[in-house]
Amino acid sequence: MKKVLLLVTVLILNVNLFSQVLEKGFSDTTLWHMHSGFVWIEGPGGPMHTENFDEYRAVLNDTIINDTLFQKLYYADSLFDIDSMSFFGYFKTVNHRVFYGTDIDSMKLMYDYNLSVGDTFRFDSYNNLNEETSYLVKVAVTDTVFINTKFRKRIEFEEFQDTGNFCSAHKKVVWVEGFGDYNYGLIHDYGVIMFCACQVQGNSELACFNENNVPLIGDCALYTGIDEAKALSTFRLYPNPASNRVYVNFSLKNISFFNQLGTKEIEIITRQSQFDVSKLPEGVHFYRAVTDDNKVVTGKIVIVR
Repeated sequence: MKKVLLLVTVLILNVNLFSQVLEKGFSDTTLWHMHSGFVWIEGPGGPMHTENFDEYRAVLNDTIINDTLFQKLYYADSLFDIDSMSFFGYFKTVNHRVFYGTDIDSMKLMYDYNLSVGDTFRFDSYNNLNEETSYLVKVAVTDTVFINTKFRKRIEFEEFQDTGNFCSAHKKVVWVEGFGDYNYGLIHDYGVIMFCACQVQGNSELACFNENNVPLIGDCALYTGIDEAKALSTFRLYPNPASNRVYVNFSLKNISFFNQLGTKEIEIITRQSQFDVSKLPEGVHFYRAVTDDNKVVTGKIVIVR
């Protein structure tokens, strides 16, 4: 009897260790494009400047080091050209807690999907290092959402308080498993969110998000070379917003439209340059088009009537 119990215990331990090794915080191919725009004034009464910043991040592959699975994060300066992307760091996920570091020996907690309402999470802050309580933010709501065939934990935090009176309105931080932050992508710093979220002086947003070649937000697409990226950057679907009919300037094999939860609404098999979208309800939709030479283009379209 003792031998049987010992064997069961060993099997359970092995299963737990094995599941830890295989746990992933993101899909095998995950793309983020984060955009920030700011308006600032050079001194009292000085000229006004507009600055725009774009960050491109991608999880593309993984590796096992010391029996632990790490997903590799890459970045690019423009578009998602796989040939020009550089290594940026590692993700490690253990029991729904996602850690990040530029090397495996200095990883820090980025997302904890075990949090409940009333729990707090410590966000980094580069603008207020001396007051630790300023970046302890409380969880306001937790629930589950169904996106791209998966049920995912969603955590919404209370609105960040602006201790420096920089602005009075902010987006809330909303984590969704597999996305990172639904509003900001991989932005995690309290000071950055405080600055970027201001609706008057500046705005940061998750401009696009793509999971295993399915566009869930915006128009992310992974390219295999700069020539391909330049060619597909000329793709146009118009008018946008549209009502009942849209046009494209590429020859397509097919085009699919998805709602904001990643559910396919319609698929059109066509080599024509125009097609009917009257079955799409009003609102924001995402499309995935396959060209005649099997290139994939994704984007967003708004339907109004």
